[in-house]
Formats: sequence, structure tokens, C-alpha cells
Amino acid sequence: MLPGIMYLTRSKAKKAMGVIFVAITCFVAIREIANRQSRVQKDTQEPPPLAPGKQRESLMSETAHENPSDVNLLHDTPLERPIKKQEVANQPPNASSQNNPLYSDEVINQHIVNFTLVNGDACDRNASSQHRKVFLLILVKCRPGDSFSRVQIRKTWGGLSEVDGKRILTMFLIGMTTNSTLMAKVVDENRLHGDIIQGDFMDHYLNLTHKTMMGWRWASEFCPGAEYVASADADVLLNLHNIVRRLSERPRERFAEGTVQAGARPCRWNMSKWHTSKETYPEPTYAPFFSGVCYVLSGDVAARVYKESAHVRFLPWDDVYIGLVLKRLGVVPQNFGKYLKFNESYQGIEDALSSGPAVLVGTEKDHAWTTHDRHNAQLVKIWKKVAQKQDATDRTKKKL
Repeated sequence: MLPGIMYLTRSKAKKAMGVIFVAITCFVAIREIANRQSRVQKDTQEPPPLAPGKQRESLMSETAHENPSDVNLLHDTPLERPIKKQEVANQPPNASSQNNPLYSDEVINQHIVNFTLVNGDACDRNASSQHRKVFLLILVKCRPGDSFSRVQIRKTWGGLSEVDGKRILTMFLIGMTTNSTLMAKVVDENRLHGDIIQGDFMDHYLNLTHKTMMGWRWASEFCPGAEYVASADADVLLNLHNIVRRLSERPRERFAEGTVQAGARPCRWNMSKWHTSKETYPEPTYAPFFSGVCYVLSGDVAARVYKESAHVRFLPWDDVYIGLVLKRLGVVPQNFGKYLKFNESYQGIEDALSSGPAVLVGTEKDHAWTTHDRHNAQLVKIWKKVAQKQDATDRTKKKL
């Protein structure tokens, strides 16, 4: 009897183990299906492309602070320690309160930012009697550690001071760094070139609005005569000949032009870097705004944007925020898609640069200016080739 009982017991045990295995397999499968459904639901809450941030991160993307190890690949400057949340520039009181309106005739957004590097005489410096007035002021957003990028920009489009008889001025916008060695290098660089504007906020992607507004403030206070003011990222190549010629035929007042993003939705997924709660921004869609790669405002609009921003609720996404201010001003953003041209091949970059105002040459993984000498030399060569062709064309036209 005992062997038979043991056989039956083993047989039942095997069946029981089989049932348990099937049950576990079913449980795992059901949980995986549930997880997939959850991810799909979250993904549907993500904003459409370019809302509110750009699909790619520019070379100057402030997100590098979130992953400092990546910075060493691009810069030979000492790494900054990760920025603590409390070091991000303070938002105005109740900026994200549901009771605080998007717009108000009362002051609801005080930009408490002071200049630490100002170069207030840059607009008048080295100006001739004939071209004292700046036609185009270009404000480039960058980080303190991106000195190499600034060098490359000065070698190319940032080094032009005059195009078609019109004066151009390029300035760089940065925030503060916790790295004293890096800060000393920035001071030395500014002493040499005199083209850096720095505010007393920590350089972080959540402070991009403060950085952008600092630029508009500088333009209104220290370069009020500029006919146009452009905002640009550092991973673009600009064709200033094409930009100047285009602007020469555009209105001098109430003008705003770039690549317009319309109908973009706030990202409600709280795991996203671009998460925007309904308390912060209750509307289902954003006002039309420019992709921050490059856009241009007439001088009067640039000054009014800074002044009127005090009456618009703070948002950390600078592109979206400028769109809200323009809406309050009643200035309609004009779309010109060539401000956001992107090409991966060198020939594509050359063709796009020849025909348009700006070419995006940086992506989330591949940056415009890197430590690869061959790549940098090729970009500089392309820019110079296009510029020389246009100079030759200009000389021919003058002879005729």
C-alpha cells in the first residue's frame, strides 16, 4: 500500500505544480497586459512634437545638468556639481496657483534677475558714425561651460559685424555656475571678447525663461535702437545675408517671425521633464509660439515683451511663455518654416544654408560643435563657402 500511496501523492503533487505554474504564467501575462495599457494611456498624454520643448536638445540644452557625465564628452572645462532643486530661480509668488490668472493688469510675475556680466556699452562700442544704429541684435542662449561653442560661433556667423551695410551684434546669454574655476574662465573670456551677458540665476533648463527674459531686458535697456532682435540656439548655423535681406523687406514694428508651433498641448504626464500641471497652466492648448531654434522680433516688440511679461503668469518653458506674452500684446507670430531647417548630411546643410536663414545642425545625440576637429572644420568650411559665394554675388550686383 505504501508505494501506491506515495505514487498517488507524487502524481497529485505534479498536477498541483502544473496548476500552480499555469496560474503564475497567467498572472504574469495579465500584469504585463495591464502595464502595457498603462503605458499607452500615459503616452497618449504626451504633447505633440515640439510642445513645449523641442524634439531635440540643443548643444546649449540646460538638461545637461541632469546628467553631468555627458558633459565631459563635449567640454574640457571642469564639471559643475548637480544643481539642487532649491537653487533654481524662484518663481513669482503663487505663480502656479490655480487662483492666479494667466493674464492680469496687476503685476503677477516679477523677474527678479540682476546682471553679473552686462557689457552695457556693446551696442555703441566700435560703432562708426555711419552705422551706429544696430540693425540686428542676436541673443544666443548658452551655458557657462560652452566656451568652445562660443569660439566656433565667433569664427562663423557670430563674427560678422556688418552685412549689406547694416550693423549686426551677437551676444551670449548665460546663467550662474557653482564651479569657481569655470566661472573664472567665463570672466576671462568675457574680458577678451566683451560679448557675454550673465544673470544671477543658476544655469538650468527650468530657468530658460529667466535667461530669455534677461535677454529682452538687456535689449530694451542697453540696445533700444536695434531695429530687430533675434533669439537663437547655439546649434544652428545662421545665414545672416539671407536674414538681413529678408528683414529689410519686413515691417519695422509689431513684427514677430519664426517657425510657429500651433495647437500644442501641455504635457500632463507627471513623469515627463516637460510636465505642466493644470494648476500651472489650465488651458488645453498653448497659444501659438516659436520654436526656440531661431526667431526674430522687431525692436519695439522685444521691448514690449519684457515690459508686458510682468502681467503674464510665469512658465519655465521659454518658447511657450513668449507665445503667451505675444498673445497678450496682440502680436500675431508669423510663420516662416526655414528658421527650423534640419539636415544631417554636409551637402544638405550647405544647400539649406544657401537658401534659408538658419540650419539646425544639432540633435539630441549629435551636437553642432563637438571636440571632433574634422566635424567642426567641415561646418566652418560650409559656412565660409556659402558666405563667400554671397559676397561675390553682392560685389557683382554693385558693379552692375
